[in-house]
Amino acid sequence: SASHILKPTRTVSRPTPVATGPDSGSDSPAKVVRIASRSPPGSPPGKPDGSRGGYGSPVGARSPTSLSTRPAPSTLAPVGGAPGLKMVREFLHPSKTWQVREPTGGHLQTFDARWSPDDELIAAGYVDGGLRLFDVNSGKLLHSLYVDDSEDAEMLQRQIKYRPKMTVISLSTVTGLRWLPGKKGRDRRLAMCDSKGNVRSYAVPVVGKDMMNVQWQEGGEATDFGALQCLDWTVDGSNVIVAGSARKLLVLDASDGRPVTRIGHDDPSVKMSHSNRIFGLRCASHTPAIAITAAMDNSVMMWDLRAGEAVRAFSGPGLVMSSGDPVDISQNGDALVTVTHTIGGEVALWDAGGSGVMASMNLSMCPGGATCVQFSKDYVSTEMVIGTEGDPSCVFVRRTDKLDTTAPSGRSWDLSLAGHTSVLAPIWCADFAHLSRRAVAGSANGTLTIYSV
Repeated sequence: SASHILKPTRTVSRPTPVATGPDSGSDSPAKVVRIASRSPPGSPPGKPDGSRGGYGSPVGARSPTSLSTRPAPSTLAPVGGAPGLKMVREFLHPSKTWQVREPTGGHLQTFDARWSPDDELIAAGYVDGGLRLFDVNSGKLLHSLYVDDSEDAEMLQRQIKYRPKMTVISLSTVTGLRWLPGKKGRDRRLAMCDSKGNVRSYAVPVVGKDMMNVQWQEGGEATDFGALQCLDWTVDGSNVIVAGSARKLLVLDASDGRPVTRIGHDDPSVKMSHSNRIFGLRCASHTPAIAITAAMDNSVMMWDLRAGEAVRAFSGPGLVMSSGDPVDISQNGDALVTVTHTIGGEVALWDAGGSGVMASMNLSMCPGGATCVQFSKDYVSTEMVIGTEGDPSCVFVRRTDKLDTTAPSGRSWDLSLAGHTSVLAPIWCADFAHLSRRAVAGSANGTLTIYSV
């Protein structure tokens, strides 16, 4: 485990990703990668709103050859004896090579970032409609595309990016990304949804010039759902589930994108449903029949996809969720984790069987509310990564499972702080690697940072 505080390093703008910062002399050095961007001068990261993020102010043209140094992130002393995390490499957002106009600070925001099942790639989605693939080992930007780009192909080839008449509202924002579970190398597939109701499945072989190919697109029935906020594959790869402002789930056939069924809100046969938009969705890893959702009505619901109904609801007076990805389910399905988007909120572990909150920990060390949480991918999901709006903005929590005859489920959990660090902007998304104890966090200034616990 890392036993030291994040060591900030100097960052210089370059057209290609570069490594910065030496490894500090830890007995077991934590390999941490940062894929970063810088908001334009004078453009604040923005304040989150109902659509998961505010927006900065537009800036004028800048010289493509100008170099600038980004101030180092603030360091943070250990909280309660918990170790900090170290950054040893940093990579720049591709907007550094755009030759005409740098986007607003709001355009740089990262809405989702996911590890591929083989831990070789990270896919990231942005407010400006960009979907980008990064190589984890080399730090290179392998490929980028724009989900609604109508610009001249030659301009894109020359890396000129110009949207003089477009506003943030008119952009098709990438709101959700998920990799098909278990598929590696040439068999990798990535599902994407956006704010205009489109769902796409990409083959991602990453062989030579063959980077990403659209396999199918659903833009008919899904667009009736309005803005889509989240999606996931069932663990057997047979279906893609999407949800958003329509307050219900749309089940798609993963082979061709064909709509299979709708579940929720306006279905009279459904006894429980969300009363506000859904912005968090996670399919269970232990069975293809279960999915969980989080919504603006401050409730989490567990859905039986076979029966087509919600079978359990998780809510309480202290559970406040308004953005991000605030819920996850453990790998073996024994627990759910939620975070509260309030100042001094908490992280809570819920018994998946319905026995309520089994453990909780106050996040008073974080002055901003928590926006996202993800379990680690080991079988018992021993760790959680939490993104917040404050400082520290990335927190790692560890759970300890123990027998407890007084508890309804026969066991209880203890939560402890395992690590923390800071970035320059609020974190909107986080994801644990599949094969190692690393996590990636995506922030409001376009930064992707990889941490090792």
